[in-house]
Amino acid sequence: MEQTDSWKAFIANPSLEKVFQLLSKTINHKKIGSGHLFALMQDGELVCKHLSMPESWQCIEKSYKDYHFSFNENDPLAIAFETKKVVIVNKDDICNYSGNCGARFDRWQAIQLICIPIFKACGDSQGVLLVFEQNDPITDKQVASLEHILSTWQHLLDHFSEYQNLRTEKNLLNSAAKERKKFLNLVCMLNQLASLEQVLEQVVEEILELYPFFNISVVLLDRGDGYLSFQKSAISDERWLSVIKNLNKFYKANPQFIEYSSTASGVAFLQRKSLFFPDVQSLLHLPMSEHDREGIRILGSQAAMQLPLVYRDQSIGVIMLVRLENPGNLPQNIINEIEQIGRIIASAIINAGLYTKTDEQRQQLEDQQKQINSLNTQLQKKIDKLHYLSTHDQLTGLNNFGSFRNYIECRISELERANHPKMSFMICDIDHFKQFNDTYGHMAGNICLKEVANRILHCRRQMDFVARYGGEEFVVVLPTCSLTEVEIVAERIRAAIFDTSISLEDCEVTVSLSVGCSEYRHGESWEETLKRADEALYIAKNNGRNCIEISC
Repeated sequence: MEQTDSWKAFIANPSLEKVFQLLSKTINHKKIGSGHLFALMQDGELVCKHLSMPESWQCIEKSYKDYHFSFNENDPLAIAFETKKVVIVNKDDICNYSGNCGARFDRWQAIQLICIPIFKACGDSQGVLLVFEQNDPITDKQVASLEHILSTWQHLLDHFSEYQNLRTEKNLLNSAAKERKKFLNLVCMLNQLASLEQVLEQVVEEILELYPFFNISVVLLDRGDGYLSFQKSAISDERWLSVIKNLNKFYKANPQFIEYSSTASGVAFLQRKSLFFPDVQSLLHLPMSEHDREGIRILGSQAAMQLPLVYRDQSIGVIMLVRLENPGNLPQNIINEIEQIGRIIASAIINAGLYTKTDEQRQQLEDQQKQINSLNTQLQKKIDKLHYLSTHDQLTGLNNFGSFRNYIECRISELERANHPKMSFMICDIDHFKQFNDTYGHMAGNICLKEVANRILHCRRQMDFVARYGGEEFVVVLPTCSLTEVEIVAERIRAAIFDTSISLEDCEVTVSLSVGCSEYRHGESWEETLKRADEALYIAKNNGRNCIEISC
C-alpha cells in the first residue's frame, strides 16, 4: 500500500525529488546498506539531493539536503564520478582518501562506504549513489543489484533532472520578468512626463515606495556656474517633516561647487560611482567636509547612499538617500537595482519635456517577453512529455502498470458507490513468446509486442482501458461489462492476433494469444479480481493455448 501511495503521488505530481524517494524505497526494500544518499553534479559540485538514514538517525536527513560535497580528487565520490567505476572503501582503507572520507566514517559509524556512479543515457556521469554500512560488509551481489537498480531508473532520472533544470530556469526567467516589468513601468512612466518638475516629483515618490529609505534629496549640476544645486526632497514619514525642512533650507543656502567638492555627493558625482554608508554615526570621528558633517547633524542619519545620475558616462546630478533609523547594510541586489534606476532617472531628466517614445526599448522588452513565452511553451511541452513517459509504456505506447493501478483504484471506488457494479478484467498473454524471441531475436520480439498492442487497441471498446501488464502480458479493463460480453471482446482480440500473421523483416509469423477473464465482485479488491483472471489464463495455457478461459 505504501508503494501504491508513492506511485499515486508521483503520477499526480511528478518531480525529481519523488523519483529519488521511489528509488530510495526500492533500495531500502532490498535491505542493502544502513543508509544512502544521492548526489548530482550541479555547477561543478556534487550536491546531495536525497538522503535515507537509519531510523534513529533520520533527524539529520534535512541537514544534508542540498549539502555540497567538496570535489576533491582524492574523495571517493569524486573518484567514482570521474572514473565511472564503483569505489568501495573499507574502514582500513580510510588513510588512502581525503580527510572528509574519514569524517563520514566517524559521523555515520560506518564500516564500509560504496560509491556507485549514476549515468546518463549517453554514458556520462551525472551523479553518485553513496551507500554506507554499519554492520556487515555489502556483498558483490548487492553492489551488482544496486547498479541494476540505477540502470533501471536511468531513464526517469535523465528526464526529471532535465525537468528540474528547466524548472529552475523558468523561476529565474519569471524573476527576471518581474524585474523587467518594474523597470518597464518606471521607464514608461518617466518617458511620458514632459517637465523636470514632473520627473523629480515622480522619482522621489517611487523610490521611497520601493526601497527602505526615509528621505530622498536630488541635486543637479548647474552647468552655468558649476554648482550642485538642490532640486527636490521628500520623506516617507511625517514625523521627520521638521527635520527635512531644516535640511532643505541648509542645502539651498549651501550649494556645492563641484570642481573642488570633497563632499560624499561630490565624490560620487566626480567618480560616477555610488557610495553606501551602512552606519553614518560611526564615521563622525573621521575627517569629512563640514557640509557633510552639518547634514548628518541636522538629519541624525543612520545609513546613507549617494547615487550619481549618469547619462552617457557624464554625471548630471546626485540622489541622496537616507535612513534615519536602523543602520545596516543593504543587499547587493537592491543596490544594483537602485543604480540601474539611477541611470533611468538620468535619462528621463535629460529627455524631460521632449516626450519621446522609446520604440526600440519597448520592442526589446516585447521580444524578451516573447522569449519567456517561448521558453514557457517549451517547458510545458517537456512537462507534458515527462508526464506521458511516466504513465505509458515506451515500447507499445500503452498505459503502464503504474497508470493501470491508479486507474483501477479510482474505478473500483466508483463501482462501490454504484447500485449495480459491473466490470470485467482480461489478461492476455502471447503464447510461446520466449521461443519467439529465441527464434527471431529481440528486435522481432519488440515488433510483435507493438503489433499485438495495436490489435488489442483496435478490437477493444472505446471505453476500455488497456495497459501493458509486464513482459508479454497485457491487461484490459472493461467497465459495464459482464462475463458474457467480455468473452465476445476477448474472442475478437484472440482472432485478430491469430488470424493475421505478423510481418517481420524477412518473413511472416503467426502468433497466438491466451486470455483469462474475470468479473469484479462487489467488495473484493482489484487484486483479487485480477488474480482470478490470472488463474483463468493459467488454465487457458494448460488447455493448449490460443483460447479463452472464464473465471466464474
